[in-house]
Amino acid sequence: MKVKNLAILIQIVLWFASAIFAIIWIFSIPFRYQPEPITVMLGLISVAVSGLANRYSHALDIEQYSVANVLAKGYVNNFVEPIMTQLMKDSNGNGNKPLLYIFIPELLSELTPKSIDRLKVKLKSKGLSENTLKVKINEGRGVRDVMTVSNSNNENVYFDFPSTLFSLTDFVEFKMNSPKNSLNVELKNKIGKEYIERFKKQLIESLQEKQLHPEYIRFTNFDLDIVF
Repeated sequence: MKVKNLAILIQIVLWFASAIFAIIWIFSIPFRYQPEPITVMLGLISVAVSGLANRYSHALDIEQYSVANVLAKGYVNNFVEPIMTQLMKDSNGNGNKPLLYIFIPELLSELTPKSIDRLKVKLKSKGLSENTLKVKINEGRGVRDVMTVSNSNNENVYFDFPSTLFSLTDFVEFKMNSPKNSLNVELKNKIGKEYIERFKKQLIESLQEKQLHPEYIRFTNFDLDIVF
């Protein structure tokens, strides 16, 4: 992190200067100014720089992961909860509890449109069929599309690719903030994985607060392991 590295460099310079003035002070080496107050002042400045750098770095870390948190909360509040609430109402307590699988990728690139198309082909290769159901949400929230996945026994679950998570791709590239880094696929994937993990963690917390996970919501990955 550039801010942290700059702070470390400033601290090294301050420590070196403090050491010089401390030597002048201890050995009473002739000097134009009094070395004692200068040594103390440099020490205080060094402590202040260290404290501010640590605080700023911590704030950047919080900001970095808060983006994934906000996306996860928005996804739950604006899509998952309204959809699941309506599906529960539509079931009329007939014992067929709606079950939604949310796809959590390993890499953000798994959420590109073409990658999603390949995943749908993979579903078919597993003997599953997919369709789209339009769910009319009460309380004036309009109609939402939700994907359904069915097996040969006509059992079905609901399925969603959280496209909101893919929006982190641009943010990751912005955070890399360097033309040189933009070509570093390994670094890009590493940062992307950190955001995905943060997104999933917040997703689980939000869904548990609403008593939706694990009873009504499950997660799957590229293996597409679905239990009906």
